[in-house]
Amino acid sequence: MTRHAFVAAVALFSAATALGADKALTLSGSGSESDPWLITGAADLMELAQACNTPNSGSSYTTSNANHYDGKYFRITADIDLKDSGFRGIAVAADGIAPSANCYFGGNIDGGGHTISNMCIEGAKFDSSTGKVLAANASGSRKWVGFVGNLGKSAMTQPASVRNLTFDASCSISSYGDCGTVAGKMFKLATVENVVSHATIVSYNSTSGGIAGSMASAAAMPSTIRSCAFYGSLTEVGKAGGIVGDLGANGVVADCLMAGRVQSGNWSGQQASQSATAANYVGGIAGSNAGSITGSMATGRVLAGQWIDYTGSSTLKWGQYMGAVAGSNSGLIAN
Repeated sequence: MTRHAFVAAVALFSAATALGADKALTLSGSGSESDPWLITGAADLMELAQACNTPNSGSSYTTSNANHYDGKYFRITADIDLKDSGFRGIAVAADGIAPSANCYFGGNIDGGGHTISNMCIEGAKFDSSTGKVLAANASGSRKWVGFVGNLGKSAMTQPASVRNLTFDASCSISSYGDCGTVAGKMFKLATVENVVSHATIVSYNSTSGGIAGSMASAAAMPSTIRSCAFYGSLTEVGKAGGIVGDLGANGVVADCLMAGRVQSGNWSGQQASQSATAANYVGGIAGSNAGSITGSMATGRVLAGQWIDYTGSSTLKWGQYMGAVAGSNSGLIAN
């Protein structure tokens, strides 16, 4: 072995050691693009979710002690009914562990045109005495919530994706914030494509979307939502969009439709507190856009308001940034 080959081999071994090996799955297939792991029903989906949600050791998530399945491939082979399954999302922090970006899914799921029903994720938790929502921490509510909590990670150099899937009207999600039907947060090189959602989403803080809560990208390495539609209902306190809540710089939304309902403002007595700037950054496609929105249309309802008696001490300034396509825009919007 030459010196350069030896150094390269050591580097590869070190990287593999640092990341750790993903937990073995019992699914049929090998996880390659040509021979994907097959998800044939709720039990298979639960196996993947539990592997991603449970650290291999300790009571917190690190890059090396969690299972991510970077670059692996999965295919759903049938419609899946998640009623009474306990499914809480893939790469969504387990109870008793603080939500973390180190809890992420780096693989690729092809839904095969199938439908998910009765996906009911209750990420919001409430104080037993006051009834108020608990903040997102180890003992409280979840954030980064959806079918996948975190899709990808900022350090990833290969794609992660969810494609060709429908979530019917029996699906619902609640969260402290940062939630969407498909992903709570998408990172660079993550893609959601050809997904339809009829889900009901409620968030008690900020940054939620019909498809994804937020999208982070890097130059020449965008996160992308393409050919998706939201027909459901989204209720939020702060930043909200019919497709994505926060579309960051370099992110791409293309050929999408919002034909559902987006409502933002102080709406529930279960909020931790009322916000004087509730319902800011609300749009039919994106709550805020610093990326690119092309070929997309919003035909549904976009509502901003004060839905309960205001009890705050600051001057109420809701609905300052609101639009049919984006609540605020520093990026591109084009047909």
